This record gives sequence, structure tokens and C-alpha cells, in this order.
Amino acid sequence: MFYILEKTDNTIKLARNENYWNESKKPLLTQINITLYENIGEMYTAFKTGYIDIIDVCITNVEDYIGSLRIS
Repeated sequence: MFYILEKTDNTIKLARNENYWNESKKPLLTQINITLYENIGEMYTAFKTGYIDIIDVCITNVEDYIGSLRIS
């Protein structure tokens, strides 16, 4: 569905594969940008300012890193 268009130390850009074999399941997105952040504070600031749309973390105690984040 996607292929790696570009990779740097802290970013990965994926582009839609226009030659994907299954036309009915071709994704609507044309590109996905993934940014790797040094710390959760930078990531949370980017989220709150609208720079990123989705956050995924591998820690369970996010509140300890961010403060008064409310997870529902």
C-alpha cells in the first residue's frame, strides 16, 4: 500500500503505492509523515499546537511526563 519515500534520523515519509495490485483497497491518503521525537514533551507540544494529528507512545504513565494530561 505504501513505500518509504524518504528516511532521516527523525522522520520517515511514506507514499502511496500507485501500482498497488488491489484497486478496491487502495488507501485514500497519498502520504504519511512520521516524526520521531526526542522526548514526550516535544511530542505533546507539537500535538497541542496542531503540528501533528496522532500520538502513539509505548509508556503507560504519560501523565508523569506531561503533567495534567487527561486520557479518556
